[in-house]
Amino acid sequence: MDTDILKKYTQLKKHYPIKKITEYFNILQRTGITNMYGGAPFLYMGKKMINHEYTYKHIPDEEAFEELLDHADEIRQSIIYGAYKQVHAQEDILGDDQHIRSVERKIQKDAQDLLRVWMHFKGKVINEWEEKPGLWGSIKRGANNDDIKNYLFRRVPLDVFKTIVNDNIKFAIKEYDPYYSQYDFHNGFVNIILEDLINYDYLGEIVDDFDMSLKEKTYNDLHQFLYDMLFEIGEKAYIEAVRQYEEEYGDLDYEN
Repeated sequence: MDTDILKKYTQLKKHYPIKKITEYFNILQRTGITNMYGGAPFLYMGKKMINHEYTYKHIPDEEAFEELLDHADEIRQSIIYGAYKQVHAQEDILGDDQHIRSVERKIQKDAQDLLRVWMHFKGKVINEWEEKPGLWGSIKRGANNDDIKNYLFRRVPLDVFKTIVNDNIKFAIKEYDPYYSQYDFHNGFVNIILEDLINYDYLGEIVDDFDMSLKEKTYNDLHQFLYDMLFEIGEKAYIEAVRQYEEEYGDLDYEN
């Protein structure tokens, strides 16, 4: 996993509507009007400029192009506003001209980073889950709920999932409490993984738009799926947590 990408994604998400931008890039790709390596400027060109630029050019998918134009101004405003807020917070004492130039540079840089994030994750979801050998090919042990499996695999790139799991293995081992049973340890381990997946917005659909409460059934199904899926990994992490604890504090007294 390119951890820089995940960090960049987390940072950009604070300032920009990532879901809308992702959908916008998907529409742009469908239009066929540009190689996506040159897609960043479309985030801040706006409807009028895009339409003018392609008035006399061949547009492979006219319907997608019209959809692109429908969203272009909204995306442009969100990019400008996100960049302005960041620059203003850091450079509020600058003169107007310098401030404007800083915002323009920030717009261009963040647009390129947003494209980089989109390109990194685009198309990396299902195939990687199915093809990776070794440990990550065996973690599906006992996890046989196809609907939940497909729900997860379509939304979370494997390399992102691996990073979240590995980070939380370290956290769970570090925070081990001798009063935890193996069940408590593994259940807590799964809880924090699921929370991270939700916080990174990969599973945003299970959050109700009205009251922001988790839809209980989907959440519980995902939790059970991950519990089964990661059982062997959690078991090894528990053994390692006990080993490290006993190494530092002495053997545990299981009779008390």
